[in-house]
Amino acid sequence: MSACFERFQLLPPLLRAVAEEAYTTPTPVQVEAIPHVLAGRALLSELLQAPAAGRVLVFTRTKRRADHAAQQLSRSGIRADAISVRLGAARYRRAW
Repeated sequence: MSACFERFQLLPPLLRAVAEEAYTTPTPVQVEAIPHVLAGRALLSELLQAPAAGRVLVFTRTKRRADHAAQQLSRSGIRADAISVRLGAARYRRAW
């Protein structure tokens, strides 16, 4: 198991999964995100309020989720817009 991920005090099954995938060092985003997730906070708004966030694109699978994310971010004081593109069924399946 990776000592770098152990510092987050993740559950043993999760640590094993990380080790099985050969992850050894968390990315800067993981270092920033994991503590927020473990504390049960709203991850996206927490990360976007970080000084280094700058402009960020967030992708969702549906227009409804994009609208919801934009509304939640706006409520948190973060300027957000939802942009959606309609794909035909075949293109949608290929995209996901």
